[in-house]
Amino acid sequence: MLVKIIFSDFDETLIDYYGESDFSSYGMDVLSRVKDMGVIFVIVTGRPINFFGRIDKLVGYIDYIIASNGAEIFDVKREKVIYFDSINSDRCRDIIDYCRGNDIKFYVNCGLNRYCHKDSIDNYDNISQIISIFKDRFWFEKMKSYLVSFDDIKISNIVYNDTRCSIDINNITVSKGNSIKYLCDILGISKDDTIGFGDSDNDISMFEVVGKSVCVGNATDVIKQLVDDVCDDCHNDGVFKYLDDVILK
Repeated sequence: MLVKIIFSDFDETLIDYYGESDFSSYGMDVLSRVKDMGVIFVIVTGRPINFFGRIDKLVGYIDYIIASNGAEIFDVKREKVIYFDSINSDRCRDIIDYCRGNDIKFYVNCGLNRYCHKDSIDNYDNISQIISIFKDRFWFEKMKSYLVSFDDIKISNIVYNDTRCSIDINNITVSKGNSIKYLCDILGISKDDTIGFGDSDNDISMFEVVGKSVCVGNATDVIKQLVDDVCDDCHNDGVFKYLDDVILK
């Protein structure tokens, strides 16, 4: 198929960052050949923009980062945020005050900047995402109950497992799919000429707009039923193998 843009989730799709922490030489070779073909490569992630400063090797091969579950788009070459969908400032204040009042840890993403519960936050006008982190199930459930009372925010990602317990909060209009449509529009590229890789629920809006949707083998059975194709899992370079076999041939 003709592909002009590749969109890919990061965690548990391109790599298990906490388990492996680096890309294989094979994966980097595939990215290099993608770049040589002139295909645009975009990471679409729940992580903030500034996270990718830790992965210098990868940044050299990507063109854009759709971050914070779709709230921000960062042009890597120009080092500029080109799209930003912020949470209402009063709602930000409500949520942050609730977290502080109940000793709930949190992070706040504001484009290239990130703050945490220990920091003083003076400006509530440019917050794209709040990530609340919990020490036990009780406060996790309390926070969920508190958040559903607001109709102008979206819970974009809920994680509850042995290593992490967190909730991502964005403006109600935020999604990976909306940001992909925006980027395709400004680049003048048809969504039919795109492919998207992911593994979880917050990738569904991406799957709905790209020309071809592919999930990794470690995705849930529910996600596998929603996509056009399934590749190998992230621990076996699934995305890179698929690109090599289907896009680069």
